[in-house]
Order: sequence, then structure tokens, then C-alpha cells
Amino acid sequence: MLLSFNRGSFIVFCGNCGAKIEENARFCGECGQPVSQAPVQQSGFRPAPPAKAARRPWSRKTKVITAVSVGIVGAAAVTYSIFHFTYGPSTPAKLEEKLQAAVTARDVDQLLTYLDDSNTAMRAEDRVEAFRKAFNDETAYGYESYLKDALYAAEQEAENDSDYGTDGDGDGAPVYFVKESSWRGTRWVFNVTPAEVTMEQGEDWTAGGSLETLESAQGTFDSLWPAVYSYQAKVTNPYGGSETLEGTVDLLNTSSEEIYLYDRLESGLRVEIPTFADITYTLNGKELPQAEDGDYNTLSVVPKPAELKVEAKGAYLGMPVEQSRTWEASETDDIELETLLKDSVAAQAAKLLLEANVSWTKAYNAADSSLLTGLDPDGDAYQTFSEVPETPGRQVRLVRVAVAPDNIEFYEDGVRITAEEEYAYPGTEESNSTSSNTYVITPKPGQEQQWWIRSSSRNYWVDDLFGNSESLILDNPEN
Repeated sequence: MLLSFNRGSFIVFCGNCGAKIEENARFCGECGQPVSQAPVQQSGFRPAPPAKAARRPWSRKTKVITAVSVGIVGAAAVTYSIFHFTYGPSTPAKLEEKLQAAVTARDVDQLLTYLDDSNTAMRAEDRVEAFRKAFNDETAYGYESYLKDALYAAEQEAENDSDYGTDGDGDGAPVYFVKESSWRGTRWVFNVTPAEVTMEQGEDWTAGGSLETLESAQGTFDSLWPAVYSYQAKVTNPYGGSETLEGTVDLLNTSSEEIYLYDRLESGLRVEIPTFADITYTLNGKELPQAEDGDYNTLSVVPKPAELKVEAKGAYLGMPVEQSRTWEASETDDIELETLLKDSVAAQAAKLLLEANVSWTKAYNAADSSLLTGLDPDGDAYQTFSEVPETPGRQVRLVRVAVAPDNIEFYEDGVRITAEEEYAYPGTEESNSTSSNTYVITPKPGQEQQWWIRSSSRNYWVDDLFGNSESLILDNPEN
């Protein structure tokens, strides 16, 4: 309790809260504390002003909460400062300085630190690894120039208050600077226009391969960092041909490049394919295309297979055709598949001509034309062969026949072929003679897989088919 003297009377104040207490009150009307009744008198005392109320002490819980709150606010302030001041280059010039240092050190990981988040595909591990492999001196020189140009563009655009180091549409530049703003502040990053590479594909061949560490069976590579890349292209075709080409592709000055391969292939095969409705041709087991309108289709097979096995199967004018032939790649660059058909037809024709001419010798020796076989009774060949002596006389024997597949000519309803026959004359001193004739052979009407001779004509020359290594020669089995 405090006393204040006022002109001979006392004014009582609460010793706890300092509030004025009514006279004779036992408790303070403000805080409820009991009032001491013992008066205190002081003579000559000038009363002091009411004392300020004493503060209630903080509890332990309050102190802890307050300390934690202050700590959080302080930590947040420190964290913000760290995030703000470490956010990134705050000017294009600072960005260019850091990027140039990364280029000089060939530090791709450092470049990634400042790459715009929009370049998601280029951040892929395989793309980064390929770029790392391609970061040679030429690539580094290109980026040094890119960054200088990007800085210049950014400083120019800054006057227009733009967020881009270029016009933002590429502007033909593969690298440009971009300003980013967030709660952390403002920083500059760089954006890269991704590049792509395709390997030339042919109508009858395909190319796949590698670009540094990247692999593609289709020969396409996208989301690439601009750089000078080494590539390996494997060119293949469905006929077993394969050739590998190597080189470099420069993506520093273009965002899209096609690697041309055809003119660099060292080996090729030209295949001429005749068109016959009932015959198919294959090269190394793969069916070859035939012309839809025309007599021949020429196919260029690149690369040339190491072994060339061609086959012809089907039927020609009712006669079965199944012929094959094999070459080593070094033996030829040109194949005419009609030779397979000619070989097959020559075999059929030689057999027919042998039988027909044997029948003629029997008819001649016996003076009996009814012994003739293999001839169209309505054709002029029958008339020629039926001219036999009226009575038996000098004997003649067929020794052998020869046909050359190369001189066979195909017609819509038959074939024309030149053959030579060698005859002997038993019982005489005459030497063997050789006769050369041209025959037209056609199918027998209504009889599948049977031919006969429709016409024949005598040639006035002999080509010595018996001395030709390409000729097919059949001996008379009755000799």
C-alpha cells in the first residue's frame, strides 16, 4: 500500500497494481489484492507519483514458444537470403561468363546447371552422354561464338524490356538467353534449340546405326545438342546386302540434317527382271518385284550381297520352270534373270529336239513317215520332216544335238530356238555332218506340260554350238 498526502489527508494506492483504493476498502477494486490497514505517516514528506504496475513474469512455455518463433523467423530470413543470392546469374553478362568457363572446361554438367527447364528432352541421360562425347574442339568453338552472340542479343533486347536474348522464336540462333523470375528473385538461363539427324533411306534399302553413343535402327535421332557428331551407318537390304559407312555430321549451323549415303556405297547390283505371269524370281530367298506394265523391271540392289543366288519357279507355256544359279559377288555386277528361264526352256527344248530328230532318222531309214514324233501335224515342220525316201537306202544316225540358251527368243505363244544336230552315216566312209536349224516350239493344245515343233527352217551357217561352253548338248542315248 502506498500513501499520498494531499492537504492534510491521505490517498491510498494499491501496492500491487497502483490503482487508487477507496477509503476503508479492504481489497483493491482493480486487482483484488488485500489492502494493508496500517497507516504510514511521514511528516514533511512530499508524496511520490504512483508507481507503475509490476510486470508478471513469463512462463517457461511462453519463453520456449517465443524463442522458437524468433528462431524460425531468423532462419527463414537467412534461408531466403541464401536462396536469393545463390539463385543464379542476375545479368546476361554473368551468365555468359559462367557458360564460357564451362565450355572452356568441357564441363557439360556445369552447362546443365544453367539450362532452361523447357529443354527437358535434352536433359535425358543418353542425349547428354552423346553431347559429352561430341564436345570436341570444333563443338567448343561453336559454343563460344553462340554465347557471345546470345549475350549481344540479350543486351540489345534489354533495352526493349524483353525476357529473351533473341526474339524468342529462335531467330536462327541455336542458343539464346532467357530471364526467369520467381519468389527467389531474377536470374538468367540459356535455351538451346534442339537438333535432329536422319539417315537417308532407299526404296529397297534401309539405314540404321549410331550417333556417338546413341543407337537407332531407323536412322533417326532427335532432341540433340548442337555439336559435331561422329556417326556409323549400316546400310542393309532384304536380299542380304550390308555395308557400313562412317563419317561426321555438323549440327552447329543447322537444326536438321540428313546424312546422304547412296552415293557413298561402294557396291551395287543391277538385276533385270522379266515379267512372266506364272513365274516368280528370288534373290537369296527374297522374292523380287516384277513390272506391272512392261516386259522388264530393273532393280538396283545396294549394297551388293556377298553371294548371289537367284531362282526362278513357276511355269512357262505349261512347262514347269525351276532353275537356279549362284555367283560370288566379285563375279558380276549385272544379272539378267531371263537367263534362268532360258536355261530351263533350253533344257526342255533340247530334249524335244533330240526326240524329234531321232524319230526323223528312224523314219528316213525305214522310209516310213509315220514314225515321226514331237511335230505339229498341221505345221510346216511336219511337212519338212516327212520328206523321206520311198524305199530304205543309206542309213543315217543322230549323234547329238546342241542348243544355246542365249539365242532363245520368247513369244506370246511359243519360243524360237536355234539348234545344231550332228549326224553319222554307218556303213559308209562319209564323215559326220552338222546341220543348223531354227525351230518354233509351241504347247500342244489341251495337253499340259507338252510341247511340239510347229515349224523349222534350215540355216546356211553353222555357229559351232558343239564347241560353245555355254551350249546345252544332249547325246543320243541309243548310240
